[in-house]
Amino acid sequence: MKSQIFLLVFILSSCFVQTKEKTVQANTSVATDTTKKEAFRKTKFNTEPKTWKEKQNNLRDSILNSKPNTILKSDFLQEFYIRGIVSQEENNIKFDLPFNLHSLDCGAPDCYTTNLSFVIPVAKANDFPKKVTCQLYEEGCISKTPIHKTIEFSLFEKTNHSLNYYSDAEKSNLVLIGNKQNASIYYFTNVEANTIKVNLVEQLLQEYDEQNPNNSFPYQIWKMTTNEYENF
Repeated sequence: MKSQIFLLVFILSSCFVQTKEKTVQANTSVATDTTKKEAFRKTKFNTEPKTWKEKQNNLRDSILNSKPNTILKSDFLQEFYIRGIVSQEENNIKFDLPFNLHSLDCGAPDCYTTNLSFVIPVAKANDFPKKVTCQLYEEGCISKTPIHKTIEFSLFEKTNHSLNYYSDAEKSNLVLIGNKQNASIYYFTNVEANTIKVNLVEQLLQEYDEQNPNNSFPYQIWKMTTNEYENF
């Protein structure tokens, strides 16, 4: 009888110990899963862009990393490359400049485009030539017949991050500012020589008065003015 009681007690004790162990294991597993989920949530939260600007910067980096041409990734050409303004065709770099903002307005593209295009040798990617020959095509709602001109530009100003070409025949300036995320391209028309200088462009834009006939607002390219990299 005593041996039977002892056996019964032994069996009950074993069951209790096993149940306790399983409970501890289950609680440990739940705690571990919770810790992993919390760590993942914190990691995800910390790596997600917190602001619209951070999101755009991440998009820009992704687009740039996906681009294969190392020459066009140079400091001056980089932003133009991202926005589809420059491309390499064999041994030349082609600039395709679709000016579709012709005045100070809401920033939406106009119904006509003044397109300037020119090429430079790849060897001149870091040392632009003193003269470039542009092809101008203008078409859209303002004329039934497209306009085509060949324009000779001479280099007027040059810095590490900017170029300023002037055409005597057309009285126009083509200004390219390739300062990475602050890149801009402007085409000033009907201006006298030595009037438009790169370091004065921002001031000219800020002080522009459309009521003043002597003021000239430059043509711009919508792709160069938008801050939304989803467009590229």
